Amino acid sequence: MSFGVNARLGAFYFSFFAGAGLWVGYLPPYFAARGLGAAEIAWVLALPQLARVVAPTAWASVADRFGAQRAIVVLACGAGVVCYSLMPHVNGFAGFAWLMGLTSLLGTAALPLVEAITLGVLAGQTGRYGPIRLWGSIGFMIAVFAGGTWLDFHSVQALPYAMLAFMSAALVVGLTLPTPAVHAAASGPLAINPAAILLLASAFF
Repeated sequence: MSFGVNARLGAFYFSFFAGAGLWVGYLPPYFAARGLGAAEIAWVLALPQLARVVAPTAWASVADRFGAQRAIVVLACGAGVVCYSLMPHVNGFAGFAWLMGLTSLLGTAALPLVEAITLGVLAGQTGRYGPIRLWGSIGFMIAVFAGGTWLDFHSVQALPYAMLAFMSAALVVGLTLPTPAVHAAASGPLAINPAAILLLASAFF
């Protein structure tokens, strides 16, 4: 695996999670500044979590069937770019709910598919996953810590533009990611490792 692929995957994780850091840390104050109440903010922020119940699995099925992992990652990042571009121009709870809800149905597909692309590129060398994925954690921490300092000198109304910059970077990098091969359809019932069942159960609880 070339260093170039490592660098592209690391750059995607950095950009994507830097935007996520701004989302987690500072999007609630942004919505408050735009006039939403506490309950309205909670509902708007819950929509991406609700979308994650079904959307990533549905998109993964499409990606596996047609070998469209990279295309769907680009589509998901493009949805984020559109969302952050429109956010300053949307008003009211209903407007933000529709914007966040529709974007989440697409945007939540990006990270799981990039994880699949990364593990596919590693070709069994799972020990090399950590150094690549580490760039996501670095981006997240930098955004959370530096974002507060940045907002000391800028209005919180400027937050969507910062998030737009990181998502645009993720979109550009997404266009350069490897394209995995199409997966053959599995025959027979799906077998799930008991250890995986325990892991999923612990995550559920």
